[in-house]
Order: sequence, then C-alpha cells, then structure tokens
Amino acid sequence: MWVELPKNYRDVKPAAVSFNLNDSIPGTSWVWDDDIHEGDRKPYEIYSNTYKDKRNGTLIVVDKLHYGSIPMACLHIFQSTTPKTTSMGFQPWHWTSKGNLLDHTYDDILANWIDSRRDIVFDNYRAGLQIEYRRKTNDIRAELKEILKLDQEPRNRIVTAWQEHPQDTILHQQIGREIWHNDSINLIRVFDILENYNLDFGEENEVLWAVIQHSSLELQQKYLPKFIAAAHKGKIRGELIAVMQDRIACWSGKLQLYGSQGNIDENGVFVPAPIFEPENVNTRRASMGMCTLQEYIDLMSRH
Repeated sequence: MWVELPKNYRDVKPAAVSFNLNDSIPGTSWVWDDDIHEGDRKPYEIYSNTYKDKRNGTLIVVDKLHYGSIPMACLHIFQSTTPKTTSMGFQPWHWTSKGNLLDHTYDDILANWIDSRRDIVFDNYRAGLQIEYRRKTNDIRAELKEILKLDQEPRNRIVTAWQEHPQDTILHQQIGREIWHNDSINLIRVFDILENYNLDFGEENEVLWAVIQHSSLELQQKYLPKFIAAAHKGKIRGELIAVMQDRIACWSGKLQLYGSQGNIDENGVFVPAPIFEPENVNTRRASMGMCTLQEYIDLMSRH
C-alpha cells in the first residue's frame, strides 16, 4: 500500500537507512537503539521501520522514499499464522509459514523483512525517478520550442530586411539588437539544461545546438563534445556537428573541414572560407550526411 506523506511530516528514527540508490548495489545501514538519529530523510535516501502487533502476530514494514518528487510511504503488512488466521483459511507464504513472526529476534526481523525487500523498494525509487525525468523532459521540450522562436524569428526577419531593404541600416541595427537580446536570454535558459540533462529531447536537441552555435567560441568549444556524443547515439544530426566544428575552426584561425562557413560575394554567390584538403571535402561531407559542396554553395547563394 502506498501513502503520500503530508508536507509537514517529520521522520521518526529509522531502523534502517538505504543510500546510493542509483548504484547497481545500493547500501543499507542498520540503525540500532543506541545510535543517534541525525535528522530528516534526504530525497535520495530510504528510511525503513518495523512495527509489531504482538496480540495479532502482525508485522508492518514501512519504507519512506521519494517517488519522483513526491515523498511517499510504502506499507507492507505481514501476518503470522495464528488460530484466527487458520480459521479464516489464511495461507501463509515464504517466511510467514514459520509461525508467529514476533517469536523471532529483532535482528531476524530486520534481516528478513527489511533486507529481503530492498530490491523491490529500490526498483520503486528508480521507477519514480524515470517518471519525474520524463515529466521534466517534456517540460524542457516545450521550453525549447519557445527558445527556438526567440532564436529564429528575428534572424528570419533580418535576412528579409537585407534582401528587401538593403540600405535601411536603422532597421538592420534594430533587429540586430533584438537578436543580441534574445540570444542573451536563451543562453541563460540553455546553460541549465546542458549542465544538468542528457540530450534526450528529440528534435528539440537542435534548439540547444542553435543557441550554442550563435554564442561565443568558448561555449562552442565547451559543449561540442556533448553534441558529438549525442550524434554518435543518433540524437542529433551529424551535419550540425560539422557546421559547429567548421565555425570553431574558422573562429580559431584554422582551416575548416566541411566548407559550411563563408561569405556572400558581390554577385550573391556563397564563397566558402579556406578548406583543409579540399579534394576530400565531399567525402567528409558525405560521412556527416551532408550534400556535396557545390550543392551547398548553390543553396546558400542569393539568386
């Protein structure tokens, strides 16, 4: 039976404390009568207690743990074989078949009724973490969609302004200031995500990439390994990794590998920045799922 603990609940001294719950083999320490209780349970701990009803031969084991973000108590009630349970047709199982549980020593109860159940309790704790992680992941995905709007909308407008109002420098500067403002806000929001979560956000992973791609060289260098690891797991397109690697190379004064960085000349043609071993560029581009360099030039040129 599961019960949600009230917000003002204060833990009693536990009989056992489980810790390192994400380890393959979490630890458990027994708390004896003469041990000092150090305070309330931490969200990453499980407190276990036993309660005995000697008259009815009943043992209750209570495990207090966080299920996701919710503090819960898991109650298991174990009934000994008694004349009353026999008359009711009660069929004992496992350790309860050995008569009255409370005839055994306190140490036996701890060893058999807390320790034997720990794997089940640990599984419940981990299941709660997964549910909480999925909830947070969905919240972050929704947030990333809003970040994408802030990142792309003014950039699309400034491209249109360059094409339709090439001489309107005041308009260009106005949109440029908006881009800078939005990028500053987006960086703050993205930092927390990149520092505390894996890239498990589906197509919204590309939003994180876009914000970092539009940031400083130092931040691109810092987070590139995380994006590369995600690409190896199929969580982000290899093409985006190539583009970030090229930008880092160009900003560092080095030759780019894939030809994604460059400028538009006076004729509206995209001219790539210098490329390392240009005779092999299309082989490298193909390995990252990119079109040929000439196809990219045609795509990026203003016609």
